[in-house]
Amino acid sequence: VAFESLSNEQDTTYVKRIVGVPGDKITIKSGRLYVNGEKYDDVADTEAITYKGIVESELTLGNDEYFVLGDNRNNSEDSRYPSIGVISKEQIKGKVWFKTSFGDFGIVN
Repeated sequence: VAFESLSNEQDTTYVKRIVGVPGDKITIKSGRLYVNGEKYDDVADTEAITYKGIVESELTLGNDEYFVLGDNRNNSEDSRYPSIGVISKEQIKGKVWFKTSFGDFGIVN
């Protein structure tokens, strides 16, 4: 999704993948993302996650809270960081469905 951070003073739009929705329990253990106690597998980078941030301990998402991660997990500022944190539906500007970058273009999975 594309969203605006409420804690960022600049007018910045981020593009990240939603990995947790309201009511989900999120944590990172042994370099892997877990959602509701199950290892989360997706199409993103499969390197071990080195920074746990706010999900070093399990985090339960409240009503209207979404947890987002960048596909390049170890080089992405996302919901793990207090500067971004969990986002609300109001912050979401839209769904990203097409990518273009230096010869790599197509539908986003």
